[in-house]
Amino acid sequence: MKLAFCLVFLVCLTHLGLSQHVVLEARGDAFGAQVATMLQNTNNPEAAAIGQDFQALWPASFSANQQQQVMDIAIELQDRKFAVSPFQRDFFGALTAGIQQANLSGTKLDHFLEMIAQSMNVSTSRNLSRELVNLRTFFERSALHFSRYNSLYAIEGKFDFKFGAPQVEQEYVPPVKEKKEKARQKEPEDDWGSDDGWGDDSGWGDEADDSWGDADEADEDEEVRSWAEIDEATDNAVLYSFQENALSTPMPQIEGATIIFDRVDLIIASNYDSVIIKNTSGTFLLDKYMFVGNGGTFDWSSAGFAPDQVYVTLEDYSFNTRNPYLEASNAKLNYKEKIDKEAEGFLSLKV
Repeated sequence: MKLAFCLVFLVCLTHLGLSQHVVLEARGDAFGAQVATMLQNTNNPEAAAIGQDFQALWPASFSANQQQQVMDIAIELQDRKFAVSPFQRDFFGALTAGIQQANLSGTKLDHFLEMIAQSMNVSTSRNLSRELVNLRTFFERSALHFSRYNSLYAIEGKFDFKFGAPQVEQEYVPPVKEKKEKARQKEPEDDWGSDDGWGDDSGWGDEADDSWGDADEADEDEEVRSWAEIDEATDNAVLYSFQENALSTPMPQIEGATIIFDRVDLIIASNYDSVIIKNTSGTFLLDKYMFVGNGGTFDWSSAGFAPDQVYVTLEDYSFNTRNPYLEASNAKLNYKEKIDKEAEGFLSLKV
């Protein structure tokens, strides 16, 4: 009797498991309902809500070609045995949020789907999961990173999607050893790197290597550098730092799934304060949490200065979107009341 009960119980469990497993099929008339059922069966309210939203959008929000692309991606995820949660949940979550909250449609939707399809061919499951989560965060919150402690918002401007082919790894070629020449007359040593403070522990921008201007402008330049302490006087928690003659920093390679921004405002926010990089352009590497930017301005309007009175213009820069700080070399300081021309240097912002 006990054995018979166990067998019946196992059979019921088997049928329950089969009833909860949805095999997606490329049938346009039924696909929306299939996805809704698949996400409903996760017993996760968030996933279930995404499924309902997608089912409502499916008939009229996609072209025939886009519907085929969506079905291909979802079925490929299933064939590769990627778990419904998080992969299908986050894919359809990003897709529905993009359409509902970011007006994702037309060519931009084509680019979005093409990028996901290309990324699936080369990305690891971990990297693909990062990409989908970051896409959801962007569509749902207009953010490249969001947490209880700090966030990075991308507002205004334009955006699009692109998959950058991974860089081909170059083959290492060992250097050819040459025979040493006979001893030559020793040339006089120059002073490069000896006592000019380049890379020593004294730090950039100290008095020893100051070059804001000529000697007769030293007092004026010292006053200019003191602007970095303005916020300490106003009890502002943000650290502003600008140092001149900083080295250029190599930029990361643009590869993988990316969001491309044009003339966007970046807001770096924490529980203490926020700073804004205005009118910048760049690329967000979705699986690397990296923003590679170019251009834009930062000003001290939060400290009481007019935006055109004290400001910095940026060239190339990059930073980890999860960290509440940004550093940029080759930045140019404009302080019209103190200096006659732009001063090139290093900008550091921390909130």
